[in-house]
Amino acid sequence: MPFNTTLNWGKVPNVEFDLEEEDDNPGNNNNSETCQRIVGRASCNIKKGQELFQAYGTSVADSVYRYGFAPPKLEDSDSMDGDVVSIDVTDILSIAQETKNKKGKTQCSLNSETLNVKTRRQVGSEESDNRFASTTNIPQLASRLDALKLSGALDESPWDGLDGHWTAEIARPAQPFLQSLRASSQAKNHPKRGRENGTSTMKTEDKLVYDDGGLSKLVGTFLVLLADEAAWERASLALQNFDDDHQESRSSGGSESEDGEHIEASDESRKDDITASILLSEIFNLSPEQTEALLQVALHAGAGGNDPWRALLDEIANVVAFDHSSEQQPKKRKTLQYQEEENEKDTPNTTACTLNDKTYFSRRVQLRAASEAALTALLMRREAAIEGELSCQEIIADLHENADREYNNNKHKGSEEINSAAKVGAFKTVKILRDVEKSILDQAIEMLQMTAVE
Repeated sequence: MPFNTTLNWGKVPNVEFDLEEEDDNPGNNNNSETCQRIVGRASCNIKKGQELFQAYGTSVADSVYRYGFAPPKLEDSDSMDGDVVSIDVTDILSIAQETKNKKGKTQCSLNSETLNVKTRRQVGSEESDNRFASTTNIPQLASRLDALKLSGALDESPWDGLDGHWTAEIARPAQPFLQSLRASSQAKNHPKRGRENGTSTMKTEDKLVYDDGGLSKLVGTFLVLLADEAAWERASLALQNFDDDHQESRSSGGSESEDGEHIEASDESRKDDITASILLSEIFNLSPEQTEALLQVALHAGAGGNDPWRALLDEIANVVAFDHSSEQQPKKRKTLQYQEEENEKDTPNTTACTLNDKTYFSRRVQLRAASEAALTALLMRREAAIEGELSCQEIIADLHENADREYNNNKHKGSEEINSAAKVGAFKTVKILRDVEKSILDQAIEMLQMTAVE
C-alpha cells in the first residue's frame, strides 16, 4: 500500500506480489529479527511507459463480488480458473427421484419444467431431517446426504448469506486431465490399467490427471442417492464401523499406506477420502481385497487435498471390467474340484458365470444411471444459464434504447445518461458471469459424454 492499489487488472499480469521474509541483521544471530514485507516484482521485461498490471483473484465471480468488475470478454477470463458452477442439492434430488421412477430410461429429455424445480427452494439447515420430504422419498436420505458431505462430494456454498446451502461444485478441469482424456478418447482400445495383478498404478501417475473439476463428485453423488436399500445398509454399517475405529485410534499415532505415505489416524483431512472409498466399495459390494485396493487409491490420489473421486471411479470401472473378463475366461485351477468339473461334460457348471454376469450388468447399470443423471443436472443448469443470458441481452438492448431516447430528448441529460450507462455496464458484467458458467458446463458435458458408460 499504496503502490499495489494503483495497478489495474490484466489478463496477462506483469507484476507479481509475494510475502517475503528477510533477516534484518544477518551478522548478529542474537539480535537479528525477521522482517516481513509485501514485494512486487516484474514477471517479464517492462518497457518505459508501459502500464503495470496485476492479477486480482482466481475467479471472475470473486472479481465481481470483491472488486466490482469483470473481464470485458470471455476470452480474458481464461487465466482465471477458480470459477465454479453450483448444482443445487434440490435439483440433484429431483433428478435422482425421477431417475428412480424412470428405472433406467434415458434422462437427457428431463428439464426444469418436467421436474418443476424453478419454484423449489432449499429450506434452512435447522430442518435437516425433513427438509427435502416434498422433493424425494429416497430411503434414509438424511444419512446419505451427511455421508456425501463428509466425503466432500457436496459442499456448503462459499458465498455470504448462504450458510447451510449445499451444492455440487463443477469447475474447470486440470490441464493434465484434459490431455489424458483427449489421448484416451483417440484410442480405440482402452488398456485395463493395473488389473493384471490386481493392483493399481496410482503410485506413479500424476494426481492432476484425475482432477476433472468435480465432475466425478457429481456422478458419485448420484451413485449414493440411487443406491438401493441393501447397498445403503452396507455402506451405513461400514461408515459407522470406520467412525468407531477412527475415534478409538485418534491417539494411536496413525499408520502407513502401501505407497509409503504416512496417514495420521487423527488427521481429519483424510476422512473425506476414506469415506468416499467406503461408499463406493459398499455400493458396488467389492471383495475385501478390492476394498483395500480402492482405499489405497483414495489415500494416494487424495493426498495433499487433491480430489480422489475420478481415480476412484476409474478403479471401480476397472474392477467391474476385470471381474467380468476374468469370469468369462477363467484360468485353470489345479485342484480336484476343477478336474471333476472338467470331466462333467454333459452337465457343465455355469452358475458362477451367470451370477457374475448379473453382478456385472447390475454394476454397469449403476454407473450408467449415475452418469446420465449427472448429465441431466448439467443440461438443466446450462438451460438456466442460457435463460439468464437471453434475459441480460434483452435488458441491455432496452437500456441502450432508453439511454438514446433520453439523450435525444435532452431531458435530465446528465444523471439519467450516467445511470443508464451504469446499468448497461452492470448487465454486461452479469452476462460475462453467465458466459463463464456456460463455458464450464459445456466442457463438463463434453467430458461426461466422452467418458459415458455404454
